[in-house]
Amino acid sequence: MKKLFLSILVICSLLGGNAYAEIITFTKCAIERDNYIFDTEMYERYELRFDTTAKTMTKIVEYTDKYIKKYGELKHYVFESKLDYIVDHLAGRSSSHNGETLFKYIYDLEKKTYEAMDILANYQVNRFKCL
Repeated sequence: MKKLFLSILVICSLLGGNAYAEIITFTKCAIERDNYIFDTEMYERYELRFDTTAKTMTKIVEYTDKYIKKYGELKHYVFESKLDYIVDHLAGRSSSHNGETLFKYIYDLEKKTYEAMDILANYQVNRFKCL
């Protein structure tokens, strides 16, 4: 009887571990200075994916042909970063280079909005809304 109980307990803990895990996707993110209108001249795709289990954020960008001809960018851009924290519906991360923090990001996973603070530009904050 003890073995049966322990077996059930182990199986339940293995199956229940990812009960709250989810992938949250932000698409067509637009900046406040553009009145939150997605820039179709620049982007074919702009997507942020949050994995709440792995605590990662993946940014997927696909530029338009017109934009890459003008600025010489790569067509596709994929960037993955570890999140510093996830608390309730908020997630955050910092972006640094050579040990110096350049940006701080706060993501609202429910409202699908985020703020980016540019440390080098006197802590200027840019706000984004996504679908």
